[in-house]
Amino acid sequence: MLSMIYSTVFMSFLGFFQMSGGILVFSLSLIVVMFFCFFMSSSPVMFCDYFFLVDNLSILMIVMSFFVILSSLVSSCKDLYLSEKVTQKNKIKSTSFGFEGAVLMVFMCCIAVFSSKNIFCFYVFFELSLLPTLWLILSWGNNPERLQAGVAMMLYTVCGSIPLLMILISSYLWFGTPEFLSMKLSSQDGLKHYSSYAGLVWVIMVMGFFIKLPVFFFHSWLPQAHVEAPLAGSMILAGVLLKLGAFGAMRFFWVLGSWNLTFIYYFFMILALYGGVLTSIFCVCQSDIKSLIAYSSIGHMGVCLVGVMSMSNVGWAGAACLLFAHGLCSPLLFSMAGSMYQWTYSQSISLNKGVLLTFPSFALFWMASCILNMSFPPSLNFLGEVLLVCSGVHVFSWFGLLLGFLCFFAAVYCLYLYVSVCHGTVSNIIQPLSFLSERYIYSGFFLICPLAFGFMSSDFFMV
Repeated sequence: MLSMIYSTVFMSFLGFFQMSGGILVFSLSLIVVMFFCFFMSSSPVMFCDYFFLVDNLSILMIVMSFFVILSSLVSSCKDLYLSEKVTQKNKIKSTSFGFEGAVLMVFMCCIAVFSSKNIFCFYVFFELSLLPTLWLILSWGNNPERLQAGVAMMLYTVCGSIPLLMILISSYLWFGTPEFLSMKLSSQDGLKHYSSYAGLVWVIMVMGFFIKLPVFFFHSWLPQAHVEAPLAGSMILAGVLLKLGAFGAMRFFWVLGSWNLTFIYYFFMILALYGGVLTSIFCVCQSDIKSLIAYSSIGHMGVCLVGVMSMSNVGWAGAACLLFAHGLCSPLLFSMAGSMYQWTYSQSISLNKGVLLTFPSFALFWMASCILNMSFPPSLNFLGEVLLVCSGVHVFSWFGLLLGFLCFFAAVYCLYLYVSVCHGTVSNIIQPLSFLSERYIYSGFFLICPLAFGFMSSDFFMV
């Protein structure tokens, strides 16, 4: 049903766009992907062989990655031919791989993570996805601080991933198999063989996922990496790489089952929600557009973590829905921020004003991006947050207070971003362009459509 609707919408609107850039690739690829999802959504485990395990959640994350990678390439098409580096002698030196190579490497690593059947293959590609991202930040970042951002990202990840590897090896020795499905069907009792140390082992295991999610207290690498990364790096980092942490946590919780860790569960839920409220307040105080969008991701991922840790069907459905919705909405906001950088060559909110007077079409896309990010009904964001709020309140009724603050401040900083960028007069210290590249409109259109009409296929998010 949804695939047919998308096909009709895209064929209807295709005539309104000029056939250039990535518009034709976008339309045809999106139609193919929607038909693929339509025919593959009839079984809980769609495909399983020696190497791959593909279920509804895997397909959902792969489709989301496909959207994000395509939109990042179209939004950054000015960088696609920057495979040539300028040496110290000002001579052009060709390299075999460049910007597009790094983006495609991230995509392949993410597909391997989302469809991996083996825990060690999962771990290898889970960590390998950071290397091309680091390459994007160091090679195509604009500021000297990109080295500090890359080092912070790698240090946080390594500190969480090495203990995770030890736990995976121990689990392999206990279960006698490295495969997710075999561990799920095993007669062993998950982490109970650690007896009194089971709580500590559980915390060590999930810390690698929580750092990449990231959970509050372990999030300081994220805003810095977003600010220093190029546009495609920010879109991929927010749209795909943050979802690896949530996907890993859901996959391992699925294997281990609902285990009695009540105190630890409550601690991480409260930490995620409290940190989400604080970072949402930080968003209102930000002067950098990309930093504001980065901090908003922490709040959304905190709500998602509550749904995952609730271990309920409603919570997991809401988490899958919000992961997909945020995976498209956050790159959409970064794409709009990239259009502002092309106009003013600055990421400062105080300089990027007056879009409604100068570029009304971009103001329309800014409005759509902000209202989707604040979960305006009946978008996918709204559906996911409703399910997550219900699951959180069911776990502990007082969570409703923190979840209410999160929703309120999300609306506050989205309105603040829209009013600051689109209204007001253009600053006198910049020279406004007569036009902005149409590639941002192409990217925004094909990210907005699944977010606005995705509620029609809400049954697909029941993972």
